[in-house]
Amino acid sequence: MPPLPASSSSPLLLCCILLAAALCPAAWAARFACNATAPRASTCQALISYAPPNGTATASLAAVRALFQLRSHRALLAANGLPLSTPPTAPAPTPLRVRLPCLCSGGAGATFQRPTYRVRAGDTLDAIARGAFAGLVTYQDIAAANNVSDPNKVAVGQQLWIPVPCSCDPVGGQPVVHLTYVAPAGSSVAGIAQEFGSTEETILAVNKMPDAKGLLAGQVLDVPLRTCGSVISNTAIDRNLLVPNGSYILTANNCVMCGCSSSTWQLDCQAAQGLSSSFCPAAKCGDVFLGNTSSTSSCESRTCSYAGYTNSTSFTILTNITTSNMCNAGMAPMVQPAHSLAFRLEPAWLRWTELIRFWGREARPRRKLAGAIADSGRCKRRAHGRYWTSLPSDITNVIAERLLAEDVADYMILRSVCAPWRASTASPRDPTLRDVRFRPRGWVALCDGDGVRPADACQVSLFHTSTSRRLRVRLPELHGHKIVGFTDGLLILLDKGTAAVRVLHPFTRAFLDLPPLAPVFHLLVTDTWSRAWMEAAVCWSYASIAIVAWFPHVPVVVYAEPARPRWLVIYRDLQLWTALPFQSRLFGIRKDTGQIIQLYPRHLQYPVVARVPNNFGRPQMCYYYLVDFGGRMLLTVQHHSIDQCLEGWHPFAFAFFLINVHQRELVPVDSLGNRAIFLNKDRCLCVSATDFPSISGNSVYFSLPSTDPAVVHRND
Repeated sequence: MPPLPASSSSPLLLCCILLAAALCPAAWAARFACNATAPRASTCQALISYAPPNGTATASLAAVRALFQLRSHRALLAANGLPLSTPPTAPAPTPLRVRLPCLCSGGAGATFQRPTYRVRAGDTLDAIARGAFAGLVTYQDIAAANNVSDPNKVAVGQQLWIPVPCSCDPVGGQPVVHLTYVAPAGSSVAGIAQEFGSTEETILAVNKMPDAKGLLAGQVLDVPLRTCGSVISNTAIDRNLLVPNGSYILTANNCVMCGCSSSTWQLDCQAAQGLSSSFCPAAKCGDVFLGNTSSTSSCESRTCSYAGYTNSTSFTILTNITTSNMCNAGMAPMVQPAHSLAFRLEPAWLRWTELIRFWGREARPRRKLAGAIADSGRCKRRAHGRYWTSLPSDITNVIAERLLAEDVADYMILRSVCAPWRASTASPRDPTLRDVRFRPRGWVALCDGDGVRPADACQVSLFHTSTSRRLRVRLPELHGHKIVGFTDGLLILLDKGTAAVRVLHPFTRAFLDLPPLAPVFHLLVTDTWSRAWMEAAVCWSYASIAIVAWFPHVPVVVYAEPARPRWLVIYRDLQLWTALPFQSRLFGIRKDTGQIIQLYPRHLQYPVVARVPNNFGRPQMCYYYLVDFGGRMLLTVQHHSIDQCLEGWHPFAFAFFLINVHQRELVPVDSLGNRAIFLNKDRCLCVSATDFPSISGNSVYFSLPSTDPAVVHRND
């Protein structure tokens, strides 16, 4: 509340002041305990959760960077786990995390020297505190930090330091990253603790709150975030490096990128190529590159881990070999995914020159490679007088790139052969699932219901739509989950108990955790049947990865991103016939209007792509499908046919239209060519009869309630 001039102390004025204080939302001053006194411990990197008030939303990441005087755009991306390719003009997600230096002094902490604010015409300290900085500070804090005697009088152009509260203290004897968080209206201590992976008791103790009932809207809280452990040396320059879950950090002069995953809670560092303006020294453990892992047994793995960097004599990146035992807590050995595919490579009969000639041809590498698969781990067997492990890394990389362009499964088979090949190639275990190279493109899961049959619990069969290749993969992560969606080979899992959502790579077993859907179920989707048959898809953009979910008989579409604490509603009055993830976006057909719309990212100006033709009778008597037709989007309309009904055959006919998203039009298609499409209410596939001789081209495979599971319709 802005300061009022003290002109009278009459009871009437006092009552008015008290009434105004009760009716107006307060800006709660915060003082975070920060008792560290050692030179190194009294400064740290803290996080600020910035969510502009309604009506003052920041337009872009560049505007947030300018407001908080961040030294680099990359720092803002890293704090929020956003791809480094995200441009400064991209819209800023809300809330946005900002990493700022924190200084402890006098038992309290505040951001050091930043941010600052230059007063503009019409500004008041209260407007700056509440508006520009979203209640992270109070006008009293700004006045005290800048020796402003009269908060009502600030000069235009005056430079003000904004002392956002922060802390560097450990919690429970463990190092943490402190997040400055403004409690929104309707929030609770328990909900905030669950959102940030903490406990109610910890938040109450850190903020010196007597009980959870005392939380008020707009109150500034100190939320400690758990960080990943590391093996960084005490002599390294970045020995105090702390990275919380959901973010990463660039260190060693931008030569190393370190992230934190809640699955292992260990720092995961990789060489950051092309980001540093200076020379980056080699980051290796012998022949193993930084971040690469090799298995010494079915239970034990060895990783080249980051141990810091020094500049004592020369710029050096320190590394260390760490050993992990994955057979704890009674769990089955977690072998490398490539081994679980039951494929091995025996290269003894190939010479290097043969490899070069073979990979230089425009032939499918998979067909020849499959014939060489026999036994991995025997890299020291001689090949015409040469050791296979001595294959030059550049040739290995050429082979690996060719395989990766075709199929990530073959790439992982190559890496499973021996340690030198794993060390000289990039790890496919991308914790963000954003790297398009390592997505299991072309693979689909062959499963129903919960995604596993009772006889093969925690196993799933995968099928490649271009090569007819079939693999059975053991995935312990399926335990207690049901599969609710597939996109580009990725599985979307729903925890049956907590309703938490996870995106899983079936080969690398890398995964992303999303917020639980329990609040959505409680408030919006109360129908048990709709919960059981929900569907979901993965979408990508230049900023992040997103999961979109929709429900039968409930006109709600929601989405979530890893950097966001909760699911958000895209549509509240939209019920879908079908939906299709296509080219990183999600399209669907509305049941009420028959419009084909872009669901995500939501196109505010032109969401409608096209309209389903209305010349096939009543829409209620038709079925509509969206199919990825070899890189183009195909609308398939299944409608009644009187002629076929009179002939005694199934009274259905099909019409096909290619959807031109850019021109917003439908182009009729008379023939499917040598392709066949499979139609189902939750998934549609398109395959080539050339790759599948048992499949008839120019055909539609679908099901009818009273017939055999598969009905073939020739489109002749």
